Amino acid sequence: IVMDMDTGEVIASKNAKIQRPVASTIKLLTSLIYAENISKGEMISFTEESLKTTQTALNNLKKINVGDRISSDDLMKAVMIYSANDAAYLMADTVSGNYKDFVKLMNDKVKSLGLEDTYVVNPCGLESNAVDPDNTEINLSTAYDIAVIAKEAYNNQWIRETISDQSQDLTVNIEGE
Repeated sequence: IVMDMDTGEVIASKNAKIQRPVASTIKLLTSLIYAENISKGEMISFTEESLKTTQTALNNLKKINVGDRISSDDLMKAVMIYSANDAAYLMADTVSGNYKDFVKLMNDKVKSLGLEDTYVVNPCGLESNAVDPDNTEINLSTAYDIAVIAKEAYNNQWIRETISDQSQDLTVNIEGE
């Protein structure tokens, strides 16, 4: 799908309404809800639940303990640029206390955008759920729905600034490292 990011007009599409697994693109929605509920300057403490996810995770780069802190802005970078799955779960825990309540917010948000073909089960997009291994459901969406979510995310100043950063060096500070 090719969509005008200002107007939402679909310029071209093919099979844009076919539901498919969406993997990490769901982090656009995770980051949008996080940005709508958390301020840029807050300090966030890692939770036990967030640290269970080790695939493409910050806790693979540095040993992170429950209670270690990261700024809300660095957490946004970790999700939007590094695509850290543990960071996505931490966003969920920070906003809602746990990922399941956050997923309800995600599904409510897509409905409020008029999207009927997106079904969210976790905040990171992984098909294997380290936090809830018995859950074999996966996130599903369409190219059209993801384009609308991307448009909404890009309209958020914090997200736009994060993904538009042109600097060569990117740092994420966890407990002073």
